[in-house]
Amino acid sequence: MVHKDTIVEYIGSSETVANRLAAQGIELYYHNHHIEFEKYDGQFLLDIMKNSTSKLGFELESLNS
Repeated sequence: MVHKDTIVEYIGSSETVANRLAAQGIELYYHNHHIEFEKYDGQFLLDIMKNSTSKLGFELESLNS
């Protein structure tokens, strides 16, 4: 996931799978890592992903001190 085009392609594939699973009553979630906070064209990868899907859920990891 080093190029924006690769990211958009990946999220499109994930959205397709999420829609198939939703038809069976199953929700698909993406769990973040560090790379989602890289910026592409001034946007965080996580925002690009979030804005490119309607069915894929997101499980965000929080850091506790």
